[in-house]
Amino acid sequence: MSENKPVDVTKTVIHHEDEPVLPPPTLEVGLPAWLRQNLFGSPADIVITVLSSLFIIAVVTSFFDWAVRSANWFAIINNQRLFMMESFERVFEWRIAITVLLSALLTGVSFAAWVRPALLRTLTVMALGILALIAALPPLIQAAVPQPPSYLTAGNVDITDRASTLKPQKELAFIAQAGETVSLRLATDELADIETLSRLAGFSDRAANALANAARNRLEQQETT
Repeated sequence: MSENKPVDVTKTVIHHEDEPVLPPPTLEVGLPAWLRQNLFGSPADIVITVLSSLFIIAVVTSFFDWAVRSANWFAIINNQRLFMMESFERVFEWRIAITVLLSALLTGVSFAAWVRPALLRTLTVMALGILALIAALPPLIQAAVPQPPSYLTAGNVDITDRASTLKPQKELAFIAQAGETVSLRLATDELADIETLSRLAGFSDRAANALANAARNRLEQQETT
């Protein structure tokens, strides 16, 4: 009789390449890890992060809502020269222009000498974008949004607001460029009652402001009595 014995077979496997390295867990590296460690590391951190995010969103939203819907940017657009040069004589404006150009040139040279090239390119792109936005916004706003009215008082009766007395203008005159149209009308809708007068908004002289302030003061007195 013959007896069957198991054959011992030894197999050698040689791997010529390293086994692929598995990527680290998602929450252990990169931005998710930073967020987890700094903003969501504990229940207190989570509460502070959520409340801070809601506060920032509310502030940013209210700012843009005011900037787009409520702000009167014509006060800046129509007075750009006054804000930049005040009452500087026009004949000497070239001095301010040279000073600004030299300052800009020296600032650019300083950035080129001390800032890394990658950061310098980023700052240059940002500066060009801001300049393009500043140059494009005023024409767009003027084309899309109607100009606010100007309220001027005229008459021969003094206007008294508490301790101050103001005299209305006896004569009205206007200066406009060629092609511009100046429209003049009585502000009967704005003077229909004390409520509409208190909400007077636009460019106005001191006497018109005094009328609006007097209307607001009168309404406040009526509410407190």
